[in-house]
Amino acid sequence: MDQLLEFLMLLKLRHQRTNQQLLRLKLFQLTNNKQSAF
Repeated sequence: MDQLLEFLMLLKLRHQRTNQQLLRLKLFQLTNNKQSAF
C-alpha cells in the first residue's frame, strides 16, 4: 500500500512539473504572438 501511495505521489509531482512546462510554453507563445502583432 505504501509503495502505491509513493508511486501516486511521484506521478502527481511529475504531472505538476509537466503542467508548469506547458504553461511556460504557452506564455512564451503568447508573448511571441504579441511581439509579432505589433
